[in-house]
Amino acid sequence: MTVVDIQMFTSLVRFDVVYHTLFKCNWKRAFDYRQLWSLVRRIYCLPGVADTVRVDDIATHYYKSLPDLNPRGIVPCGPDILAILRGARRLLDSAQHSESTMRNLARGLGIW
Repeated sequence: MTVVDIQMFTSLVRFDVVYHTLFKCNWKRAFDYRQLWSLVRRIYCLPGVADTVRVDDIATHYYKSLPDLNPRGIVPCGPDILAILRGARRLLDSAQHSESTMRNLARGLGIW
C-alpha cells in the first residue's frame, strides 16, 4: 500500500455519497468497481481509519455548501456505504482465529 492509495481513499469514500449524485458522475458507483471498492474496504479496516470517516458530515458539507448545484440544500439519506464497510470491519474484529484463517477471511471480503 502506498501514500497514493491512502490519498485515493479520501475521494473513493466520498464518491458514492457525493460525487455520483451531486456532481453527476453517475455512470457507475465506486462500489461497482470491485478492485477500487476492495481498496476502500482494506484501508477502512486499518487501525484508526474508521474513526475518521464521517459520511454524514461529508454529505452535509457538500450538499449544503454548493447552492449552484443543490439550490434547496437537500441532503440525501443514502447510500449507506458505512454499513458495508462496518460489516467488513466487524467480521475481521470478531474473528478469533489464526493468522492464516484471518488472511483467508480478509481475502474473501476482498480486503487482503
